[in-house]
Amino acid sequence: QLNLRHASLDDFTNFIQTPPGGVDLAQLDLADDWSNGPGQFSVNAKAAVRDRAGHFFTIQGKLAGGQTLRIDALKLGSAVAPPLRLQGTLPVQILPAATDHWIVPDDQAAIDLKADMASGPDDMMLPLGSHGQLALAQGNLHAEASGTLARPSVALTLDVARLRWQSMTNDPLQPAITNLKLNGTITPERLKLNQLAFSLDGQPVSAAGQWPLPEDFWNALRTGDKSPGWKLPDWRQASGQLR
Repeated sequence: QLNLRHASLDDFTNFIQTPPGGVDLAQLDLADDWSNGPGQFSVNAKAAVRDRAGHFFTIQGKLAGGQTLRIDALKLGSAVAPPLRLQGTLPVQILPAATDHWIVPDDQAAIDLKADMASGPDDMMLPLGSHGQLALAQGNLHAEASGTLARPSVALTLDVARLRWQSMTNDPLQPAITNLKLNGTITPERLKLNQLAFSLDGQPVSAAGQWPLPEDFWNALRTGDKSPGWKLPDWRQASGQLR
């Protein structure tokens, strides 16, 4: 069992590799029970991770491991996006006695993972580098992953009350998008846009479509084993309607 409060992982660089900017632990409670086979453990942690530029990313949550990896509650935050919340299970085991890969996925076991992200009523500025920024208000993203690691499926829904692009040159032509609704699915066979609807300066716009994926596309991405003839999906195979 391990309990830490207000510690920096910079103090443990002789034992573990840390991100370039460092990690500050506000809280870490770790309990484990392992004799043979998958490690049984639970983690309750709250930390801030810094990148090279000094930007902070926060992590807070509870995880448990055994036959699967259970995410009871995990919150990822940053200054440039609304917090992302994750909950569910992944078919992954931790094998402390393994000599090579101690994180072992089960390709045939079920995935059950949900993710949510929500912004408030006030504009949140999302930086776009030299292209300016996006002002987003009342955005809600929900995603659910199911299936298996070998054949996963992801369902996405997105609702945004107001979205406006702001250029770096104070260009007066900055159309506003309101009441945006998106519904789509991702499978090893295709990317499918079931619905995209919004108002552009008061004018309604809607679209739907799909993009077939090559048979070995997902497996090659997942394993890194790309055949000599492997290539990105052909955008000419995509189809859709815009109204």
